[in-house]
Amino acid sequence: MNKKPSFIVVTIVVTVLVLFGGLTKLVHPLIPPPTPNKLVGESADYLVQGATESVNWRVMDDSAFADARRLDKPVLIVVGASWSKLAREMDRDAFSYSEVQNYLNRNFVCIRVDSFERPDWINAYLPISRIQFEFRPGFQIWVLDTQGRLFDFIGKGGDINSLDHDVVLGMLIRARLAFDKLRNQASFESELAQNQKADQEMIESSREASPVFRQHNDILAKQTDPVNGGFPQGGYQFLRPNSWRFQLQTGQFRAFEKSASPMLHSQMVDLLDGGFFRLAERPDWRSVNFDKLAVANAELMKTFAMAGALEGDHLASYLAKKTFDSLTSEFVVDGLVAGCRVGDEGPMDRSARSSFSPRRLREVLPDNDERNWAISNLGLEVSKNNQ
Repeated sequence: MNKKPSFIVVTIVVTVLVLFGGLTKLVHPLIPPPTPNKLVGESADYLVQGATESVNWRVMDDSAFADARRLDKPVLIVVGASWSKLAREMDRDAFSYSEVQNYLNRNFVCIRVDSFERPDWINAYLPISRIQFEFRPGFQIWVLDTQGRLFDFIGKGGDINSLDHDVVLGMLIRARLAFDKLRNQASFESELAQNQKADQEMIESSREASPVFRQHNDILAKQTDPVNGGFPQGGYQFLRPNSWRFQLQTGQFRAFEKSASPMLHSQMVDLLDGGFFRLAERPDWRSVNFDKLAVANAELMKTFAMAGALEGDHLASYLAKKTFDSLTSEFVVDGLVAGCRVGDEGPMDRSARSSFSPRRLREVLPDNDERNWAISNLGLEVSKNNQ
């Protein structure tokens, strides 16, 4: 059987690909960068990330709402941070596509807020009733009418997790259609606007009330996952240092152990550099985001140092010390403690620093029996732990 023709075809294909790759490298520097938008010159990291996108981003100010009224366009407020994996993916997988950019520019007044610089915006909308939705701290998209009233948000029913630009475009079209339906009803208040008003009234009325510790502990107990611990919300596990410390300070030691211990034995703990990663995308504390927040880690250090002192929990004490080492080493930049450490995950959600690849495992353990033992006993089975 003559295999020469197929060999020649393969050779030609490879040659063409190599030439194309070389041509791409030569041409790429000649492609002009996108025209900067109104975020150029801003210093906040998340604003800098969007400064060269072809979206007419602007900062939060009164002129943005004045332009919305003049142009009769809804206001799209994107609240994000450099330490949010979801925010980075949205920039990469949605806001970088021309279809999404063009639709945003034609149909919305677009505002970008850095939640690290402006933490007051993290809980600005639906601070109480949002618990029924799947919100993740660090990234939110709100849609307001020309009067500044909330009427929609991007991410209903968990659809914010699908970052395909076509899906995002569909969500934006839905929001614009909702605005067009309400635009001629000046006195109409959307259900979300009513929820926002009710949340604000509840917050105002509760400021003078005395805390009811037993009731709060009962709420925490009900929210604790009986299998995985923590207080999952929308399928995610967040770090809750203040809730865990509250349990310790009110003597709820069993409740604390039930809610905190599974996290302390999970991959949320950075045993390499110390401290804790930001969140897990599954209730069993897997699929972690490799971002780290200095404030959250400082709170966790305090909480688990307290657990070590009150309960003699040696693991909690050890991790508190490791967290202190993390804050005084990897977070220190030019003599100051940085606010965050941005994750280094790749397309497969593996961290160059914190993950262990199958290829590396084969290199370290070439013996099949040893490698199979490690896979079974050290959580290195890719089908169960892709990170």
